[in-house]
Amino acid sequence: MIRSDGVRFAVSPQTINEETRSVDAVFSTQNPVMVFDPFRHEIVPEILLASGMRSGESVSLIDSHNRETIKNVLGSAVPRKDGDRIVGVVRFAKSSQDEFEKVRDGHITDFSVGYRISEKDSAYVERGESKEVGGVSFDGPVVIRTGWELKELSLVVVGADPAAKARAENDDKIKNTDKKEKNIMSDTEEVKKEIKRSEPAPVPDPVPEPKPAPVDIEAITRAAKAAGAQEERIRIEQIKTMCRKVGVEPDKYENGKMTVDEVQRALFDDLAAQHETNRVSYGESDGEKWTRQAMHGLMIRAGQIGMVDENLRGQAHPVAAMTAIEFGKECLKRAGVDFSGMDIMEIAKRAMTTSDFANVINTTANKALKISYMERPYLWQQFCSIGSANNFLLQTEVEVSRGGVLTKLTTENPEYPMKKFTDGAQTYSIDTYAGMWRFSRHMLINDQMNVVANSQEMAKTAGRTIEKNVFDFIISNPTMSDGNALFSVAHLNIAVGADIDPPTIATLNEAELAMSNQLDLDGTTQLDIQPVFLLAPTDIKGYTKEFLSSTWWSDQAAIGTVDAADSSTRANIWKGRLQEIYTAKFTSTTAWYLLGEKGETFEVSFLNGRQAPIMETEFDFNTKDMKVTLSSDHGVRAKDWKAVYYNAGT
Repeated sequence: MIRSDGVRFAVSPQTINEETRSVDAVFSTQNPVMVFDPFRHEIVPEILLASGMRSGESVSLIDSHNRETIKNVLGSAVPRKDGDRIVGVVRFAKSSQDEFEKVRDGHITDFSVGYRISEKDSAYVERGESKEVGGVSFDGPVVIRTGWELKELSLVVVGADPAAKARAENDDKIKNTDKKEKNIMSDTEEVKKEIKRSEPAPVPDPVPEPKPAPVDIEAITRAAKAAGAQEERIRIEQIKTMCRKVGVEPDKYENGKMTVDEVQRALFDDLAAQHETNRVSYGESDGEKWTRQAMHGLMIRAGQIGMVDENLRGQAHPVAAMTAIEFGKECLKRAGVDFSGMDIMEIAKRAMTTSDFANVINTTANKALKISYMERPYLWQQFCSIGSANNFLLQTEVEVSRGGVLTKLTTENPEYPMKKFTDGAQTYSIDTYAGMWRFSRHMLINDQMNVVANSQEMAKTAGRTIEKNVFDFIISNPTMSDGNALFSVAHLNIAVGADIDPPTIATLNEAELAMSNQLDLDGTTQLDIQPVFLLAPTDIKGYTKEFLSSTWWSDQAAIGTVDAADSSTRANIWKGRLQEIYTAKFTSTTAWYLLGEKGETFEVSFLNGRQAPIMETEFDFNTKDMKVTLSSDHGVRAKDWKAVYYNAGT
């Protein structure tokens, strides 16, 4: 998706080159800017990492983001990375001499960048959280674009900040801050001297009379008012002088009750803020409004009115009534494309390639995909914690010892004893799981592009993939960092010999004992882990649920036989104690597992914390189809072996 971000560029008169019609400029910085996020459909602060910028050797310089015709191309821009900024040289074409002169003479001072972002290269930091991205820690709420493609640079009329000056002036403000501070601080004395020189010479005090003169209250009042007026004139003159020196209108400061010192501090704060802000976010354009209305219209058309903003339902209904080809024509019309002489196949092709059709489809599909995925419950979510990784490299998670127990202090030994943390590292990696679908022009013409319903099915596909990967990981019994299998005799978490049986009072007691006897990494502290979850195949669901819901129970020699000696007198101590999870994804029809608390056993980690799958659309010029790709970047790991137990059953 291409978004425009207004940037106040800095032009230095020294960088103007008349011969080559070029000028140096700052394109973008890493300042956070409030923007509408097309993936979460909310206003968020956005940071463009300079290190993540991608572009060709040069990009087009165009007029006001009007990409409909080459007549709007004014020249080109050559970007380069400069620390946390994107800077470059802007070159004007011969035919754009007028625009170059307007920039040279300071009549136009604004650029705006157009760039493409993807959800895959977006790292979200929630409010109240911190996350390290690219070696830098960011505090939420914010979205960091770790990768973005610079598509074009535009010369625009509306500036990011009407009070901001050209680069040379801005640079002087920063470089000469000390000089300005001295100038501003000296203004008070200068103005006082000027006013002092303009005042008449002081009149000598009158010779006191032998008798005191009567007190003239009115004269004292007039004198006080005159003195106050004189002080106010001095205050205003001082403020005006300071404002003139830094090129700021004084109205904001002189009409209030601020002292000269307070105005001086406010001026420096405002100047600093102006220098920091070189990007702004504009309000929603007509095109963005149309995209939003069209998106909601497609959802209404699919019968998903619950996904639609109540305030937009009326505006979205006209789109909901359109067929797919009618919607394509509307997109072409809004793009200024005359389709009157085209056949229906050409209209379908042009709609997919030269209008907002693909953008609306992609935005709608992603929203429906995310909602459908997040609303659908999955079994793994009940017992797995969720983690995040910033890349696809091998990840090492350090397991820290619980620290043992505290030592009793005595009068003979009052010193705090030193406790040690013992580390145990487990490794895992993030992998990409993906698929592709095609939407042909025939589907568009035949009104078969139900993007919302298709997205919901794709969400189920992604969810099933993660679910399968979790249970496949458990079944695989992976090797841990100590070289032993997750479930092994070495880890004391596997049933052996006569203990291999279905879930019964005896086998569950044995499993609980093994879990509670597990030792911390220090090798001495008993953890006393309690079982919380039971994972089992659907093959033994009937028997197991009957057993775990019965008040009285006698362990059976085999499923289906009864021990008559104590079947009606033995209390079932396991009734209601476990959260039961049954699935057909287990390859064994008898094996079952006990797990401790969520967060102690298994974890599913996602790239940059993005749980919902990512959908992207692209037109295939070879087949004339629209390709829709779906991907999910995640990995599964065992956090520890101490809170898990395995019984092969019989």
